[in-house]
Amino acid sequence: MKRLLIIEPQLSGHHFRYLEWITSAACEIGWQVTIATDQRFREHATLTSLTTRHADRLAVYFQDFSGTQNSGGFFKLVQRETYYWKKLQITFQELNTQNTIDHVLLPFADICLYALAINPRPFGKCRWSAIAMRPVFHCHEMGLSAKKPGALTRIKELLFFRLANSPAIGKLCVIDPCLAEYVAKRRPQSRILYLQDPADINVPAVSREQARCTLGLDTTRPIVMLYGAVDWRKGVRELLEAQASLPLEQKPVVVVAGRQTQAVRTWLAGEEWQQPIRDGRLKILDRFITADEESLLFCACDAIWLGYRDHLGSSGVLWQALAFERPVIGCDEGLIGWLTRTKNLGVTVRVSDKQAVADALRTFPKTANLASGLSPLPGPDFAAHLLQAIG
Repeated sequence: MKRLLIIEPQLSGHHFRYLEWITSAACEIGWQVTIATDQRFREHATLTSLTTRHADRLAVYFQDFSGTQNSGGFFKLVQRETYYWKKLQITFQELNTQNTIDHVLLPFADICLYALAINPRPFGKCRWSAIAMRPVFHCHEMGLSAKKPGALTRIKELLFFRLANSPAIGKLCVIDPCLAEYVAKRRPQSRILYLQDPADINVPAVSREQARCTLGLDTTRPIVMLYGAVDWRKGVRELLEAQASLPLEQKPVVVVAGRQTQAVRTWLAGEEWQQPIRDGRLKILDRFITADEESLLFCACDAIWLGYRDHLGSSGVLWQALAFERPVIGCDEGLIGWLTRTKNLGVTVRVSDKQAVADALRTFPKTANLASGLSPLPGPDFAAHLLQAIG
């Protein structure tokens, strides 16, 4: 019987879905699974559901991962990566003394990807695998960004390839097809495995009008939704300020669905947003969104906002939009921009250009045609492919 340790300190945004799919798939094939996560998630709905469904094969271990912040700067990066590397080691040692662990999986290795490259054995001789979601060193050469890589980006690339060729790691999975292509051209024998970013394909037989009535949304105006963990990087300020600049008859309804950072929460509590909320032009759901609520929200809206700032990687929300056949308004760079343009998934905008964003909000119901050039990958299939690769 294989014993799998999944270490996931962060359960925001799409992280909890990855954890749910992988854990369920592992338990269903007979593996014993231990999840190690931060203690602030003791009451998280996903963990409660998982432990109820897989009580005989699943244990949850809570650790304190609060000793660092996701702030910028080189020295903060070094401090954060060193902190997480050490916490991974401590967590493994504490759990491995109770029951010998056969494999460790890091669903979000980006917390200390480069520290792992420098020392890829935080788990001693135990093999481990990981998913890397944030590498962007390839973006300029692959045409995803006009910005040329600097010295730090080149160092990150060297460290990434060092990790990808380490005998300590089983598989280093990536969800960016352009990164996978970049790696294949340079290191075809590396331990890199491409897995398409999955989607939760739970599309109910509910009409747009029914979904809007259930959620209490305007049934006469177009609706655009920003979905997921809501911070400044998601372009919430740019979206709402562009909406506010439009004449009343051209304003779509904007839904902001997902738990907000404190800074965004304070900003949205400002007086300027209270009238749009009262008028129904702005709907805010500042909390964890259940799977059923998520399905209704995607059914209810006309387009999905992906105008993210300084974000060159993938987005699980894009694949959710594809599953629900909803066009996107995406940023004009990175993988989101590239997929939106090349696969005709909607329209792209320069997020910093308020007029361009306003134009997209005014015209998107007429101009965004969704093509069927891509097929979303169901989460359980993603998890099955992953476990087969590391098993």
